[in-house]
Amino acid sequence: MLVLAAFVVSLMMVYATITQLMLMMRTSKRSVWATGTIVVAVLLPPTILGVLGIDPYQNTIPWLFSTFPWAAIESAAMNTIFLALLSQLSVLTLLNLQLRRQLRLAGESASKALLAGRPSVPTV
Repeated sequence: MLVLAAFVVSLMMVYATITQLMLMMRTSKRSVWATGTIVVAVLLPPTILGVLGIDPYQNTIPWLFSTFPWAAIESAAMNTIFLALLSQLSVLTLLNLQLRRQLRLAGESASKALLAGRPSVPTV
């Protein structure tokens, strides 16, 4: 049960980081893009796995990365569960590093950005 909670929490953190990255885009409708991306990320993987008929008891790895990891946790080996959780946390780490980089660029002054040769980030 604790492993399932770890999967759900790490997936929620990945989705939250993706949302934050999408909200830092320079487009005018970034909230629409962020909402659409998260809806697709949540609904598309289990739909594709269901349409293709991939059984969570036979092939557990794709189901561990979907929004329904509990379908495969019972039949997955412990090392498979550990590696899937480790890879989710690695993706989360990389996404957070990218978010940190973007936040640092957004927080610098316009003159510092001009002196470095980068266009300043427009404020909204």
